[in-house]
Amino acid sequence: MSGCFNSLDDIIHSLVSNIQDTGNFVRRNIMGIIGLVTKELKEIWKKSNDSISIFFEALDGDNISMGGKVKAKAEIVFRRKVKGFDDTLNKTFHFEGVLPKGFSKASFSFCFNPFLWGNMKALFLLIKEGDRLVFHVSDNSNNYMKNATIPSERWKDEKDRIFHPDYEGLHNDTLFVSVYRKDKILLESMELTSVQIPDNTARALRK
Repeated sequence: MSGCFNSLDDIIHSLVSNIQDTGNFVRRNIMGIIGLVTKELKEIWKKSNDSISIFFEALDGDNISMGGKVKAKAEIVFRRKVKGFDDTLNKTFHFEGVLPKGFSKASFSFCFNPFLWGNMKALFLLIKEGDRLVFHVSDNSNNYMKNATIPSERWKDEKDRIFHPDYEGLHNDTLFVSVYRKDKILLESMELTSVQIPDNTARALRK
């Protein structure tokens, strides 16, 4: 612990403040702008029956916050044209994002059908115009995954064995979303999807 403290009370106050800062990280307006759900987003999302992607990119500058998290911009991108709307190919909506320290980008894709149930469907049904969304990513792996070994010989096809060396450890890159309505937490850290994968170029999280 660094710094100059005059009393035990000062130390306790510092510890409590740090804990509160860490816990409230995604509750703050971390980008300086607020990513709000718009009427346009709701209308396009309702009629979209194809893929949606969510991309993250770390912000430049002093972007490391308490707890080793990185401020980022998160973008919901409709990958194909939505019937009944003009200029919806790669239509992008901007929101707040959070990445783990040491990573600068992340991406997740959904083959989304609004008539199928799932976490993305639940999120669509929940949000209203004016809600604030904060997307965040973490490597949510456990010790079993971290210590897993996948020998190249496990791949049956010889071509696969060429492209897949021996892997030491797996990652569980997980996408979460928090929803805020009128500055109150409506939904905190709901898991939208996760990707179980070794540390290769197909990972959702990238440095």
